[in-house]
Amino acid sequence: MSTTSFKGIVLNSIDYEDNHQVLTIFSDKYGKIGMVALGVNKPASKNKYALQTFNLSEFEIFKSRQRHTLSKLKTAILIKDHFEITKNYDNYMYVSAIGKIIEQATLDRQKNFRIYTILLNLLEKINLNENPFSNFVLTLFKLIQFFGGDWILNQCYRCYRSYKFYRAFNFEDYGLVCPNCVREDDPIQSAEFVSYIMKLKTTNVETEEIQIVPIKYHIYLVKHLFNYYEQTLGIWNPILEQIKEKEFVKNLKNV
Repeated sequence: MSTTSFKGIVLNSIDYEDNHQVLTIFSDKYGKIGMVALGVNKPASKNKYALQTFNLSEFEIFKSRQRHTLSKLKTAILIKDHFEITKNYDNYMYVSAIGKIIEQATLDRQKNFRIYTILLNLLEKINLNENPFSNFVLTLFKLIQFFGGDWILNQCYRCYRSYKFYRAFNFEDYGLVCPNCVREDDPIQSAEFVSYIMKLKTTNVETEEIQIVPIKYHIYLVKHLFNYYEQTLGIWNPILEQIKEKEFVKNLKNV
């Protein structure tokens, strides 16, 4: 049987019998792919260090013919570990939440190099402890487009006209509101926050540095992203719930 090789990030591993593991990898060539790693839990295994959660590795596998059946790992070579993430509980929660979302919401062997790049970028930044919470929030936002989500950030969602300035962002309909369409029951938001929301459409999380903005903007944004994922996209997991229940998230009411 011929083999195929690719780079991938370990999303999850489950022990199987005494010495084996079932792995979920998000790869550059195949998207999410499942495989069995035989003998990886043996002390003499050369593959085990490459298979730690969130490590980036080069995989050589015997790829199964059916996308929903497990492939078989031949070798795994570690490219980059992200061990520093495990030293901070909050940082580990942030990447675990994103990893679980990708595992939940993507189909087997549906290639998406953008998601792969976004995930790898997040891991590298949080491994260096670079703005971990802000990078988590912006990654949450960037991923919604791949799961059927869309926020209207280039025009007023009520009159469908584009303006240089907007009065508010409506978090019930997830669209900008222009001065001509604003209503009494629209949220009161600062001009700076609305300007920040507008820039999310063009912010390239994969390559650009996080904008220097008040942390309360990211906290306020993530509160609504949590609602959007759960109520609109139907994507939720216990790790997101843990972050949602943190006091600094719960206590912020407005910007």
